[in-house]
Amino acid sequence: MFGNSLTRERVYPYILALLLAGVAYQYQFDLSKYQTDVLDNSTTITSIFIGFLGTLAGIVFGSNTKAIRFMRKINKLSGFYSYSWAAINWSFAFLVYNIFLQLSPSTLRISALYTTAWAFLGALSLLLTYRFITISIKLLHASVNEQ
Repeated sequence: MFGNSLTRERVYPYILALLLAGVAYQYQFDLSKYQTDVLDNSTTITSIFIGFLGTLAGIVFGSNTKAIRFMRKINKLSGFYSYSWAAINWSFAFLVYNIFLQLSPSTLRISALYTTAWAFLGALSLLLTYRFITISIKLLHASVNEQ
């Protein structure tokens, strides 16, 4: 099913995020117990990640190294671009969801569905960020070694 390494690379963040959300649902993680602290901190950290991802994407895509030129030549740069776009978009979705939960009335008890969605978006955001940073570091490392 996932024999191709490129296929695994593309889908593993989504599968792991679903599994982590399932674990959160199964063990009835209650976000409302930690609502203020967790949501405040995750909003701050996600905002920092989005800024970092945007900066890193600008550095990587703006460089004119052999690795980037080669990726352009074989039409693989668009796939890498989609990785950065996915990381930024899903992180932004997680950020908006955090703000929605923070602004919800305190009388609204955060249900298991809200918590499961929060766990999915948070895990997906982190995993997509990890994937993009890992590949970016490899590209930057290759550009340092070519000199």
